[in-house]
Order: sequence, then C-alpha cells, then structure tokens
Amino acid sequence: LTTVALNSKNLNLMRSLGLNAVFIPNGIEIRHVDNKILTSVLNKFKVRKESFIFSVGRLADSQKGFSLAIKAMPKILEKYPNIQYIIAGEGRDRKMYEKLIKELGLEGKVRLIGFVSDEEKLALMKASLAFVQPSYFETFGIVTLEALSQGAIVLVSKNNGSIDIIKDGKNGFFVDLDPEDIANKVIEIAKMN
Repeated sequence: LTTVALNSKNLNLMRSLGLNAVFIPNGIEIRHVDNKILTSVLNKFKVRKESFIFSVGRLADSQKGFSLAIKAMPKILEKYPNIQYIIAGEGRDRKMYEKLIKELGLEGKVRLIGFVSDEEKLALMKASLAFVQPSYFETFGIVTLEALSQGAIVLVSKNNGSIDIIKDGKNGFFVDLDPEDIANKVIEIAKMN
C-alpha cells in the first residue's frame, strides 16, 4: 500500500512513521495570454502594466490573509503612490475587507474586483508588478503555479502549499505573515522596475 503525500513536508512525516509514501506534485495547463487579451483586460479594470500588485482567491481572511497585504499598502504608497492592490474573488469576508480599506483610507488604491474569468486572472497575473498570496494555509498553490507560468514575480507565505513550488530568491520570494515584510518586499520589487 502506497500513500500519496500533499507536499514534501508531509512526505517526510509519513516516511518517518514507516509509511510507504510518495509525493506527486500538482500541475497546470500552461496558457499563453496574447497582447490583445492583455490590453483588453487592463482596459476593463483600468490599470496599467506593472502598476499594481494582484491577489486572487476566496475572500476568507483566516485562510488567504489578504488583510495583511491591505495593511501593507500605506507603507507601499509612501514610496510608490501610484501602485494599486487588486484582489479578485468573492467570499464571506468582503464586507470586512471593504471596512478595512475605508478605515485605512485606501479607497481607489485597494480594489475588490470580484470574480474574474481564467483568462482575466492570467492576464492580471502577467501584467502585475507582483502576485501576492499571503495565505495562512494552502494545501497546494495552484494560483502560485499559474502566476509563475505568466512570468509574475511571486510573493507567498511559507506554507504547505508553497514550499514545494517556490525556491526563495530564485523563482519567487517568501513573505512573513506581516504587513511590514510584505510592504518591504513589494517596495524592493518596485525599485527594480
């Protein structure tokens, strides 16, 4: 009997327990976003290429942690006042995010754009300054793979869903579950552009 582990961390644990275990990483279909689609999506959401950071997922903060990136925005805006934060998705915490955005005076700078199509999601990943996924928990980061497939600079928290995808400093960066660290990494990326 062979058991399939969700990630390499679980694989090591299973093997230490004497189980015959293997790790089979998830994969994605790589899709090309052409310039016509890219331009159309940027026009629809009224953003310019590399002028925004982007996140996508269910609006459930206890898992996705988007509030951490929202709280990072005031520091980012001190250095780069034209950067926006675009969050795609729907969920139970939408009202909480709207309240936080208002409390921090970030209306127009942090935008909740709701559900997007796969094509729009990939185009926004491709055009973003950085793809930010500060999740508290992920089983496997499919959206992280999708962002990498579009050439996005990826900032993710170090969780079970990202440890087998991101090689810190090589194909992306790990961020602490802390607005200050997220802000500092986005500012460093903005300096490179």
